[in-house]
Amino acid sequence: MLQNGNLNLIGQVPIFRPIDVIPSKNSSSSKSKVVDQLLLDIKALMLLKQSDSSIQKELESAIVRTRDEDVQGFLKLVEPKKVSNRRESFIVALGELVLASFLVIAGLVALAPAAVGFGSPSQLTRYVSDILTFLASKDPSGFLVVLIEFVFSIALILSAFSLLRNAASNLKDAGFSQSPS
Repeated sequence: MLQNGNLNLIGQVPIFRPIDVIPSKNSSSSKSKVVDQLLLDIKALMLLKQSDSSIQKELESAIVRTRDEDVQGFLKLVEPKKVSNRRESFIVALGELVLASFLVIAGLVALAPAAVGFGSPSQLTRYVSDILTFLASKDPSGFLVVLIEFVFSIALILSAFSLLRNAASNLKDAGFSQSPS
């Protein structure tokens, strides 16, 4: 039996036992012991991973996919921090805003291509009646063309909304966030 601090390795199966040292608020040496013990446990798991490849799946299910708030907090604590450049985030956000505006316009034009040129309500009703007549024809390709055009225009508009969400995130990273009043 290989014993390493709080991790007992019997054969290939790790058996965890509770940490013997619970740090108090004023005890830096006990905090240091807990951190040292954690590092030793991590090193023991990495050594175990070299000899047993299935340990990675067990660790993922036990640590990464857990719903325990403390474990999730620890994972957020040790994950690499995203370093953001304010100027770069702002320029990317502006580009996303411009692209989103083009996608909205293209989606609306694809949705109703002649809607921009209507001068009177009678022209609009004639346009809608022509579409309905086209759909009512016995040719099934007419319905398919209109359906594909409709799905394409909706996809363009939804892509624009996604870009707007990304732009808002980039503006927040750049420091342009409005606090609720």
